[in-house]
Amino acid sequence: MIEFTTYIGSGVSYGCVYALLALGLVLAYRTSGVFNLSFGAIAYVVALLYSAARSSGWPEWLALITWVLIFAPAMGVFLDLVLFRFVRARSFAARLISVLGIFIAVPPIAAYLLAGSQNPSAYPVVFSPNIVYFRIGSYPVNGGLISTVLATAIVLIGVGFFINKTFLGLKIKAAVESPRLLALSGSDSDRVSAVSWGLSTLLAGLAGVLLAPILHSIDPISMTALLMSSTAAAVIAGLSSMTFAVVASIGIGIFQELLAGYLPQNNSFSPGLRPSLPFLILLIVILLYPRFSNFETSSDPLSAVDPPNEPPQHVSRKKETNLKAKVILSCLVLAIFISELTWIPQNWVFGLTQALSLAIIFLSITVIYGIGGQISLCQATFAGIGAFCVGQLALHFNLPVIFGIFLGALLAGIIGILVALPSIRLGGLSLAILTLGFALLADNLIFPQNWAANGATGLSVARPELGPINFNSQRPMFVLVTVFLVLSIFLVVRIRGGINGGFLRALGASQRAAEAIGINPLSSRLVLFAFAAFLAGLGGGIYAIVEQYVSSSDFVFQVSLVYVVIVLALGVYTVEGAIIGALAFVILAQAAPSAHGEALGALEYIIFGLLAVYFAIYPEGLVERQKRLWAKRFNNFKDRFFMPPPQIASQEEPVSPKVLPN
Repeated sequence: MIEFTTYIGSGVSYGCVYALLALGLVLAYRTSGVFNLSFGAIAYVVALLYSAARSSGWPEWLALITWVLIFAPAMGVFLDLVLFRFVRARSFAARLISVLGIFIAVPPIAAYLLAGSQNPSAYPVVFSPNIVYFRIGSYPVNGGLISTVLATAIVLIGVGFFINKTFLGLKIKAAVESPRLLALSGSDSDRVSAVSWGLSTLLAGLAGVLLAPILHSIDPISMTALLMSSTAAAVIAGLSSMTFAVVASIGIGIFQELLAGYLPQNNSFSPGLRPSLPFLILLIVILLYPRFSNFETSSDPLSAVDPPNEPPQHVSRKKETNLKAKVILSCLVLAIFISELTWIPQNWVFGLTQALSLAIIFLSITVIYGIGGQISLCQATFAGIGAFCVGQLALHFNLPVIFGIFLGALLAGIIGILVALPSIRLGGLSLAILTLGFALLADNLIFPQNWAANGATGLSVARPELGPINFNSQRPMFVLVTVFLVLSIFLVVRIRGGINGGFLRALGASQRAAEAIGINPLSSRLVLFAFAAFLAGLGGGIYAIVEQYVSSSDFVFQVSLVYVVIVLALGVYTVEGAIIGALAFVILAQAAPSAHGEALGALEYIIFGLLAVYFAIYPEGLVERQKRLWAKRFNNFKDRFFMPPPQIASQEEPVSPKVLPN
């Protein structure tokens, strides 16, 4: 009985922290339409700054006021001013990528600002978690439980009073129902949005400060992974009811602790079941309750007055511009290929080979969103399946590496079909959450197993040998990876230009209209997910033989988010966007000056995170937009200096007007 009450108390502590994040998620989504997956990163930053201030000798009350009550809401208001209010009417992808950009960029920026200082310890808030203040029966109630329960109760009562009893809170409720009607009534909808974002980031910061002493560390991966529990609670509440979100959060926290306490500890799956529980709950809720299948359906009576989203620029691009871009790109690729085989140093040859293997993984995102219009946040997971399959087949069955690459890609494609089956009728946010949950499930249950990624040890993967050719040298390996990349590009172009590509584009534009003309969404989307997963698995297997060592940390869910941001920010509708994104990612990683400390080791994450804002403004991506702008400049230059002057008719031979036929 003592163990049961202990698990209940610990579960309530976690559940209250989940509740704070879930309240922020619901509040931000219902007032701005943005599901803020970056709340975990914001919680990490506020906890880091709070603990750093405490380590520097700040009083507890001053650190709490400065970083939780002032900095956290100011951060939310700033993000709303510079970003979120401009993406409300944008597509779902634009809103999601803007959030993921913050998720990627904010933690490295905070680490850079604190570079040179030691990682601060987690400091408690008000009550110490290590001190037992009183007992309920035989259960000891420590300071961590008191702090989280009191904070959650105060927040729930305070937010409820603010929204239901104050004039500004009533405006926020009106914005939940219809921000357009609120604007028509003469209220400042931007001010309401700023208040809502400030309040939601305040809750995220408070959750981070409360969670740090429970975890006994300040770790961005742990805090962002725990966001899935809050996401499950918010989804169960329908992204609308704050009280229901709190109840669901506490229930999830208790259930997780009971699982961790009563499952057999000698089972290899037991440690991963606790963090995987939110995904299982999400899967059941989304599949059993159709109203949770698509949160993008607006209930606003004035939602129909929004203008349609502008089509991507590549759709209306002129054929002449397309031909010029292909010629220039082909010449550039040929120059790089010749340089790699002749004069470029070996370390840069390895870096470019690594980039080409990543480009194959990035092409899977081009397929699933650029062709099918769907967001998948688990492509790095499929790449990990391909990579670990190559290593295990070579290690235990002595299969040739090349053969293992294709088997790993095939296995990833089959698993892609299994993931697609429960998500066929999903779209937008629901599909993104479900694929993110699958990535977390793989991180916690599959990849830690010895039969998958060999636990924490990882896998060593030998490079192939084809007759007299030894691919241990960098330049032959570069040629082999180039062949695989060219094959992948050929498959992507054929599918995009074929019948299935047309079906997928039609489904991405309007599923109802596509079904009305006889397109079967089930078969088309199964092909989409299977081929995208196959490409990701193929790229993962090639990445494994290039690196010659892979571990589960190479394919965690954060990596999937980074990959999606890179491809969408640079250009998801074209093959060039995926290739240039992979090249830029690897080049920035190698060029980052390691002498300035580890904080700059994530320079590429900061740059690509900030580039996500570019996609929110220009959905065609950086590469496609620059191609269009340079083609326009070239045409203007040609017309100005090389076009012959217009012919002027002589006065002696007047031009007779055309006679129109009767």
